[in-house]
Amino acid sequence: MRTITIIVLYSIMVSFFFRGTLRAETVRSFAASVKQKEIKESLKKTLQKLDGGKFKEKDKTFGFSFLYKSTIFSPFKYKIYGGTILENHTILRLEGSSGDVRNISRIFALEGIISPKDLPEIHGKKKPRTLRRKSHTAGQVLNLIFPPFSVLYQYFNSPRLGVWQMVIRASLYLLSDTLAFLFTGNIFFTEPYNLRKNWWFLTLWLGAGRIGGSIQTADVIRGNNRLYKLGYTFYY
Repeated sequence: MRTITIIVLYSIMVSFFFRGTLRAETVRSFAASVKQKEIKESLKKTLQKLDGGKFKEKDKTFGFSFLYKSTIFSPFKYKIYGGTILENHTILRLEGSSGDVRNISRIFALEGIISPKDLPEIHGKKKPRTLRRKSHTAGQVLNLIFPPFSVLYQYFNSPRLGVWQMVIRASLYLLSDTLAFLFTGNIFFTEPYNLRKNWWFLTLWLGAGRIGGSIQTADVIRGNNRLYKLGYTFYY
């Protein structure tokens, strides 16, 4: 009974942990180029175009004038705060995963909401490129075989994941699979090591990790293909 409880809790943890806490939170702030009275309409129009309106305007703004936040149905995870300084100037604050903040900043520059000169990427050697469509089937199959392979597939030729996001996610998936083989053969060192006998425990552990990986893979690829469809260019 204790073993089953551990596996159930682990499954729940993995499903939410990989969807939530591994986003490598990033913050960027910009001065809006759009007039103050037009900024909210411009943001709504751009966000509607980006993810089909899968965002909400929140009542609790933490001292800012407004706050837009992505919903769980959006492949992008972000918070966009807007605040007024002086009389007609608006400051935008973006919070979210490093990849999403970087991508949304670029989209705001392309849509004229902020100045392209304010993007850190513009000062590097990389030039903006269009995206390539990615296959959900390929991503999910790689996740099923070995999740780090799927993370590398998501990262390759796409701005959706930052370098550190890729490294951390792949490393944690590798650690999870390693611990699975270490602990399941002997039920957490409570009996002699025998994977043939305890194959069910190994299957449950690996399966739990791949549940979280499947959710994460779907989100990243769905977002990549949305950006590809919109035809935006990015530095990556």
